[in-house]
Amino acid sequence: MTASGQARTTTVPAWLFALLAAYFAVHVVVRLMLPATLGIDEAQQVFRLQWLAAGYGEQPPFYNWLQYAVFSVAGVSVVTLAIVKNAMLFGAYVFFALTARMLLHDRMLVVAATLGLLTIPQVAFEMQRDLTHSVALFFASSMFIYGYVLTLKRPSLASYALTGLAIGIGMLSKYNFPLLPAAAFLAALTGRSMRKRIFDRRLLVTAAIAIALPLPHALWLKDHLTAASEGTLGKLTENDAANYPLQLLAGMGSFAEAIAGFVLATALIFAVTFRKALFNSLTASSRDIALVERILLFSAVAILALIVFGHATNIKGRWLIPILFVAPLYLCMKIEAAGVDSWPGVQRLMAIIVFVMAALPIAMAGRIVTAGLTHNYERGNVPYRGLAEILKAQGSPGLIVVTKDWTGGNLRLQFPDVPVISPLYPPGGTKIEAAENQPMLLVWNIESKDQPVIPLSLREWLTSQKITPAPQAVSVDVPYHYAADGDTYRFGYAWVDGSPSG
Repeated sequence: MTASGQARTTTVPAWLFALLAAYFAVHVVVRLMLPATLGIDEAQQVFRLQWLAAGYGEQPPFYNWLQYAVFSVAGVSVVTLAIVKNAMLFGAYVFFALTARMLLHDRMLVVAATLGLLTIPQVAFEMQRDLTHSVALFFASSMFIYGYVLTLKRPSLASYALTGLAIGIGMLSKYNFPLLPAAAFLAALTGRSMRKRIFDRRLLVTAAIAIALPLPHALWLKDHLTAASEGTLGKLTENDAANYPLQLLAGMGSFAEAIAGFVLATALIFAVTFRKALFNSLTASSRDIALVERILLFSAVAILALIVFGHATNIKGRWLIPILFVAPLYLCMKIEAAGVDSWPGVQRLMAIIVFVMAALPIAMAGRIVTAGLTHNYERGNVPYRGLAEILKAQGSPGLIVVTKDWTGGNLRLQFPDVPVISPLYPPGGTKIEAAENQPMLLVWNIESKDQPVIPLSLREWLTSQKITPAPQAVSVDVPYHYAADGDTYRFGYAWVDGSPSG
């Protein structure tokens, strides 16, 4: 914060926003050039968004609701999936740049901080590969930090409202998001000059919006707490050790590994490009830097408490998004506070960023296109379109029943007018009447070349629908996309006439 406590008036170069828009547009084009096989998160969107709901299982529904709205207007397709993800990523970068503008004097350091996000693997690569709710978390976190800094520096009713909106969106994005506003609240509360922003009556506007927005989901959550929490809690404690010291050691180790995986690449790239300027800045500080450090400290304490008292043993890097995504901005703030010449470092960093911006779309495509060379196929190589062509040649199903969301989403994309369900979803169940007197189709993935057997979950579903005896299981081997040497993927399926026995 400046001596006067007012926001700086640094401008963001217009070309930065144009560059980011072009970059994310390229990612959309690359996605459309690849096979229309959906990843796990994409497929879950397509499968579960056949129904609008206040909750969708173990993840909050903000991304689902947004994607549902776009599907309703523009249809279900790879295009609408790619546009939503990349538009949200673009928005996150824009909010990040606007925040950097208030914390930095140097326009090119604003650029370096913003494009420095591309040095974070969890942000630059993983979010493009196959993440959805983490993208929403990143967007909400970036929006929050902008509203938060704006409120501290230039408070207004609009800034308090924006901060409340960001908190509401964040609460609907990921269940770990509250860590960020809680740490930020404590950081401001412990800063003498910032404390008055907390006790401003306009904070009631922030609170009202932050509570109202996630309220429908909160009411749903009250009755579905187990379904919403068991996945996340299971992942947190999946390496639970037999005794407490080992459990504590596993938790601390996973936390350290997650931090390193998130920021190590960024730290190394900034060290290589800024060199002495970065090392000379390590002891530099300012009021704004101290604020960021307090946020990081309170966040770390909360996670350590989760490890010590909550028995968390498996902290994932992507769960640190709302905390550590500020890393490039923090480093740029330190460099500027040191008063060193940053321009040579910015130039070197930009050379690396240009390479990254060119390499990442190529890598996204290359992992699919070149999979046949190593016979190590990605999910994007799995031939759902080829399977659909085989099945469509055999008949027209009135209902498709699958074992997992991934299969369900991909088949819904190929059979857009056919209801697709699983034994577990939708939770209330779908009766065979949905088939409207047409045959039903059971489909599952076969992990080996064994003879096809209808999975237990589908057999139990058939029994619940009073369909006996079980139909004949059939397997089909379909060539992978970009297959080599006749490599195929095996699916199992069975046609059912849908007439209850007895």
